[in-house]
Amino acid sequence: MHDTSVFLEHGGGSTTPTKIADEDIYEPKHANGAFPTDEKDQQACKKMGTRAGKEYDQSANVTPEAPDGGWGWVVVIAAFVLNFLIGGAVNTFGVLYVALLDLHRQGSGPTAWVGSMANAMGLLLGPLSSALSSRFSCRTMVVVGGVLTAAGWCITGYMPRIEYMFITYGLLAGVGKSLAYTPSIVMVGTWFNRRRSLANGITVSGAGLGTFAFAPLLEALLREYRFSGTMLIMGGLMLNMSVCGLLLLPVPNETKIKNGHGLTSGTEESGIRQMHDPKCEISNGHDPERYEIGKIKASDLISNSNSKPEISKETGDKAASKFVVKDYIDYTLLKNLSFISFGISIMLATLGHSPASVMLPPLAAQNNITAQKSAFLLSITGIADIIGRLTFGAICDIDYLRKKRNYMYVAAIFISGVANLVCGFASTYWHFVTYAVVIGLFAGSYNALTPVILVDLLGAEKLSSSFGLALLFQGLGFLVGPPLAGLISDAMGGYQSAFFFAGIAMVLSSLIINVPSIKSFWDRCTEPKRQKVIEDDHVMKNMDGQPVCISYVCNFDQYDKSRLSTSIKEHDNLAYL
Repeated sequence: MHDTSVFLEHGGGSTTPTKIADEDIYEPKHANGAFPTDEKDQQACKKMGTRAGKEYDQSANVTPEAPDGGWGWVVVIAAFVLNFLIGGAVNTFGVLYVALLDLHRQGSGPTAWVGSMANAMGLLLGPLSSALSSRFSCRTMVVVGGVLTAAGWCITGYMPRIEYMFITYGLLAGVGKSLAYTPSIVMVGTWFNRRRSLANGITVSGAGLGTFAFAPLLEALLREYRFSGTMLIMGGLMLNMSVCGLLLLPVPNETKIKNGHGLTSGTEESGIRQMHDPKCEISNGHDPERYEIGKIKASDLISNSNSKPEISKETGDKAASKFVVKDYIDYTLLKNLSFISFGISIMLATLGHSPASVMLPPLAAQNNITAQKSAFLLSITGIADIIGRLTFGAICDIDYLRKKRNYMYVAAIFISGVANLVCGFASTYWHFVTYAVVIGLFAGSYNALTPVILVDLLGAEKLSSSFGLALLFQGLGFLVGPPLAGLISDAMGGYQSAFFFAGIAMVLSSLIINVPSIKSFWDRCTEPKRQKVIEDDHVMKNMDGQPVCISYVCNFDQYDKSRLSTSIKEHDNLAYL
């Protein structure tokens, strides 16, 4: 039987409890947070730090510090080439779209489904790609993705019906793109911190260069080798994705294994230091501000590190080989208002941007512009895309503008939406050139800032999950956007209506992303009133009208303490002293 102090905090206010002497409860001798010199203090602290560090390390949440250079620049180049191949293929599908219309004589809507499925699958499977990358490795997934993409392109060239292309190009190549794209972006994020915006800007600018190069390349290949030969050559080119995947090395962890626990020495030392940090907080998956640890005996609520559960070899092997996606994806993000607003916003932005990249060549052809000039419009978009991504990536790393990146992100989406609305009235070649420059500059910039904004909103440790789920929302936009725009064009008898639809979607996107800011502003306006209600109804006061803290000293046996340690998730305002 031991005495354990339990503190109930009312209203979330900050109070200082009365210390209760108990020789069985570990209490640091230095209240100022300095490293203890007492041997008992050091041993108890090291014991708690080691166990906390071990649990943290085994949960695969240890993130090595980003080097901001070194091999990271090789990773950036490899990811740049991957974006060159993937982005170039996605953004220039409009050239293949015109060829498919002439080849199979299907309507705008059904033909658009071929490219829409490929692009959507590459994004909808973002969470699965993130999970597989965490389970195996980013390198493995990119290599496999490159092989699948190349196979999809080659087989598609020999499909006699457009319906078969839904499987070969839409499904097979789409899955390959997803497995290759998501890990490449995540890897860049793990190698860079201070220069993350610039590194991401360089990486995603590969899509712009790919757009510039692929548009005339596809046009020339279609003239020379027709559709089947073009797809075969492009399939061989896509195989280079696997070569790039071999260069995606993870950030090296320079610490060494200690004591056979699978715990790195750096993790153990970090755990010890953090136990003496006055700001140390343990959240157990909940809001860290709501659970604070003051003092507790390590062995009371944490099982002895020397005791090991008896698990049969068969059971252990089965557990090790079992793969569950939810173990690698943080689905609690779907309850986060900031992430939900961001996800809906990027879905609408993609819904508006994807029809523009597919429908621009046929809209130009509808205004009596030649096929070569129509394809060159996509090249102009690609060059502007490169400039926009690199420029915004560099600008957003400036200290003064770093906190304003979200405003630049919203402005880029809004301007892109207005450009789509105006493009519906374009009639001359130079009108379309102007549109291509504007949409390339600003659509490219908000794409470059997407992973950066996610880190700003949710933290770098959640980048893999948040980016994978964001791609899920983006994939929905790619899946619905082009076919819906094609159906609207068929119904209205022209491609102008598709651009009006795209513009409205992007303007709405720029508005929805501001929902958390509006809610925060409303909460600040109503905070004084809500605070008064809390003080009047939930806080006990003394004779002088000051809030008081209630401390309870209870006797618990080991069973009670075990239950208490696991019940913290069910008691919001509970802390141990």
